Amino acid sequence: GDDLALLAQAASMDFIKHLDLPADGDYVALEILNGGRYYFVPEAFKAVTGRECAVASLRAKRSLDAESGEWKVRIWERNEVAVAGSGQHVLIGDTVATGTTLAGVLQAVCDEMEAKDSWGDISVFTIVGSATALPLLEDVAARLDAHGRALRLVFANACYPLDDNGTDMGFHFERGSFDARARAAFEEALGDYAPHMRCAIWDWGDRFREIDAHLTEIAEYYGGTTPPAPEWLTAGIARSVAARAA
Repeated sequence: GDDLALLAQAASMDFIKHLDLPADGDYVALEILNGGRYYFVPEAFKAVTGRECAVASLRAKRSLDAESGEWKVRIWERNEVAVAGSGQHVLIGDTVATGTTLAGVLQAVCDEMEAKDSWGDISVFTIVGSATALPLLEDVAARLDAHGRALRLVFANACYPLDDNGTDMGFHFERGSFDARARAAFEEALGDYAPHMRCAIWDWGDRFREIDAHLTEIAEYYGGTTPPAPEWLTAGIARSVAARAA
């Protein structure tokens, strides 16, 4: 909802500040729908720089091929805003799990840059992401590097371990790489319950578009775990449910 939107935009503003972008650069935000829209990168860019940036969008979805057992990505519904031209720096915010969707999208972006012979940097920000994606991005990085451009993947405060289902990224500190301050905060809040947290992100888009369904899902999960979830967590879910019903 609105509170999460403010937090997401604040995180993306930190991303823009971290990049320390030249004031005279040409920038385009690429929103990978639906979840990427809720990183609010164009709004964050304007809040930090005082400038507007172009906004391109497309839909992309990964699926598990039943025969090969490999993740595949399909791209459709691109808007008319180009992501290649005049050496534009492409800015993306999105959840990164296996990296299949992101790699597929970035290959398409590189194809467009190649067709126009106009290469630009690509910077990706993920609030919750896994280092599992890195090998899939190596070819994209190499294509950009060959033209003097760079791919940057910026993690907010951790590289989360990816579960075997290829979706959930939990608070398994020994299997991930966590910023020290973030880990201390997580450990203080979750204690021994940390390994029982299902996912640090869930479905990011659903948290904005399907709020009631999301609340029902997490209420059912955290209401039935052994050991019990922390009281602050279940109480917070209950308050959100009550507020939605009011």
